[in-house]
Amino acid sequence: MARYSFEIGATQGGMLNLESLSTPVIPPDWSYSDYSAEVELANGKVRGMGYPTASWIWGHLEKAERTKLRTFCTGKSAEVYIKTLVNDLSYKTFRAVMIWPAGEEPTVEIYPDFTLEFRHLIEVV
Repeated sequence: MARYSFEIGATQGGMLNLESLSTPVIPPDWSYSDYSAEVELANGKVRGMGYPTASWIWGHLEKAERTKLRTFCTGKSAEVYIKTLVNDLSYKTFRAVMIWPAGEEPTVEIYPDFTLEFRHLIEVV
């Protein structure tokens, strides 16, 4: 049984828990931002702009785990659906653009410091 609720899929109805994939993937550390950019205003305040972003961060991934995640993003980016934690520690579901990391350097079938970035998050219910 899955301990966390991180999910991914090519469609909203096809989302699966990372821990329940045919090759299970350990739950990631994560980050979430309500905005993709900040703009400093003339009065010293800051305005958040753009769509939310999220990242899933692993200290390392085994080759099989990385290969399974790669099926969701066969190029540099792909549109996916994810369920991820947000800053109030609740899970939300989004349509997102998944960005595959550049410069992967495996070490004996281990991929250290592996981060998936999700941009242009649009919440779906």
